[in-house]
Amino acid sequence: MTAELTPIALGEGALATSTDLTAYGYATGENMLLRASERVRGYLAGRLTAVGIFADPPVVPKPLVELVCAIAARMDTTDPSVLLGVRSEGSGAENVTYGAEAYSGTVDLNSTEKKRLDRLYPAAIRTVEL
Repeated sequence: MTAELTPIALGEGALATSTDLTAYGYATGENMLLRASERVRGYLAGRLTAVGIFADPPVVPKPLVELVCAIAARMDTTDPSVLLGVRSEGSGAENVTYGAEAYSGTVDLNSTEKKRLDRLYPAAIRTVEL
């Protein structure tokens, strides 16, 4: 799958648009796309190249666009209490418990998103001299 992808620009701005959100069936705002894009750029910082910067507009692979839309939608639908560090809450017979993954996903990408990014943009193999 990696061979099909075009490197994306290191520039600023969202890696997806509101049109992409609609096309993939997500409902969230442009501000969340920007936040999701910055998280993706931060995670992939050493793996993105400036090759795509010369395309007008820069080419962003569709699998990455869909993932950015999914991340933005997840961030937008995360219960606000999780952002405050609440681990569980309840009312009457109803109780909700949030796992560590839910909290870590509020401030970073979750493990599933990181795995998908790693498949799209594998880390370079490094040689360590002993």
